[in-house]
Amino acid sequence: MASKTTNYGLNKHSPQDFYNVEARNENWDKIDTELKNNVDAVTARVKTAELAAEVKKVVKDGSLTAADLGAEKAGAAAALEKKVDALGASDVGADPSGTAANAVSTHNTSTSAHSAQFAKKQDKIKGKKGKYVGFTANDTVGEVDAPASGGSRITLTFASDFVGQVWTLKGGGETYTGTVDSSKTATVSVLGINTTYTLSAALSGTTYTAEVTTKDYYTALAVTLKPINVFGVMWDTSNSSTAVTRLKPSTDPYGLVTRSVATEPKPAVGTGSGSSPFDSYAPWSGMVKTTINRNIMVFIPEFYVAYKESGTKKYFYVSDKPETGMTKHPGSGKYVGRYHMNGNGQSVSGSDPYVRITRATARSKAKSLGSKYHLYDFATYCAIIFLYIVEFADWNCQSKIGRGIVDSSGMAISSGLTDSMIYHTGRDSGTDGHTLVQYRWIENLWGNVYQYVDGFNANGTTAYYCTDPSKYADDTATGYTEIGTLPASGYIKDLIVTDNGLLIPKTTGGSETTYIPDYMLSSSGWCVLVAGGYWSRPSGAGLFCFDADRGSSYSGSFFSARLMCEA
Repeated sequence: MASKTTNYGLNKHSPQDFYNVEARNENWDKIDTELKNNVDAVTARVKTAELAAEVKKVVKDGSLTAADLGAEKAGAAAALEKKVDALGASDVGADPSGTAANAVSTHNTSTSAHSAQFAKKQDKIKGKKGKYVGFTANDTVGEVDAPASGGSRITLTFASDFVGQVWTLKGGGETYTGTVDSSKTATVSVLGINTTYTLSAALSGTTYTAEVTTKDYYTALAVTLKPINVFGVMWDTSNSSTAVTRLKPSTDPYGLVTRSVATEPKPAVGTGSGSSPFDSYAPWSGMVKTTINRNIMVFIPEFYVAYKESGTKKYFYVSDKPETGMTKHPGSGKYVGRYHMNGNGQSVSGSDPYVRITRATARSKAKSLGSKYHLYDFATYCAIIFLYIVEFADWNCQSKIGRGIVDSSGMAISSGLTDSMIYHTGRDSGTDGHTLVQYRWIENLWGNVYQYVDGFNANGTTAYYCTDPSKYADDTATGYTEIGTLPASGYIKDLIVTDNGLLIPKTTGGSETTYIPDYMLSSSGWCVLVAGGYWSRPSGAGLFCFDADRGSSYSGSFFSARLMCEA
């Protein structure tokens, strides 16, 4: 504030000052006070009766002044009037621009106001060949050390395993090569925009890849190559389709995926051929048949999982090696029976499934074979689901692989009818719905007979799990962990999934052709879990068929079991 007026000390503002309400109000208060003082002075010095006639005369001709009324300072009122008339916007604190001072101040002192405005325009800036563009790898303005020829700069980073190995970067018709040195880094300038480049290098005969996609302007990017294979899928639960979306390194929002596939699995029928791009990658490639003490088993190698949620989207990841943010699946690193358990508790071909047994009886049969044997359990059941959904990217296993024995009105079929198959996944020859199925050599994970799943108990809709076979028992929560609440019976619509890859139905309301097209059952009291469906359950059967509605004392002609063995 530059100065004050001579007579009444009114605030005077310079043109550079912002609008100030307090200064303006102070001026008006002073004016009001002085006017009142003058009026009071006139009243004290002039008699009312004598003033009346004079006031009438002077008011008419407009000659009334402060002096005529006895003001102490002749002409003060007129002077004040003149000064008031001459007041400008700046004299009373007004901002000629019309912007409130506090709003302007807030904007000027904000650390984000201008950057936020720029960010809206940032992505509209395009790079051109031969020009520098000032975007760094994190999309902020800065110096980009691009070559004179122009292009995006990609920094390649390699795990120490690759030192000495040849690397290749391909994309958009461009190919660049080099050898990983002790720095484990390299820098390549590429010319493509909106182009996916694949970095690759081999170790012990296995080629590893990673992807990076350029933007629609030249910028600085980075990609890391690790000797690890991470695959993933995304399930949008707001979409009723049974299909899920395969993730690529360039489309994975969590940056876990290192590899994607270009073709889909093709299950076999009978002795026909089948194929799967996952045959080349662990853990799927390690799922092989083996014999342990006459029992035909299938090994499930150790693998690692991650699970993420964002709104209606659920992300499932499988890795062959440990990785930050991923957990070893508790159902991996195990041997699971290729066939349903026979009357001796064994997994052998040509035997009838052991039926009309309780879960406790099946558990005892398994344990009788040795200390490392136990019953097919919840953790491994969930592990197989994780492997299946990442490989086939569709919840409808009956449509993708085969319906299984679900259209029969008879009884359980003997094990081993898939033995003639030369490929690990598909169905036996014959009419679909009347033929046995197998997934990676494991026969009849769905259809023919239900199989007990140990390590899971439900008390009404409260679900509990256990991963320690020594603590498996019926009708108890002792040694178990609560995993969630089961929904009412119906077709599965959504899942509860833990960080280490265990899962149960969350909601129902789907159908045999939507969401997860398998049926689940829940009930009251303590119940055991059976899975898969049986010979006369065509619509509700499947890998995800989840029935927790029978008490531990129940046994039926369509209830059987499956053997497991620790590594």
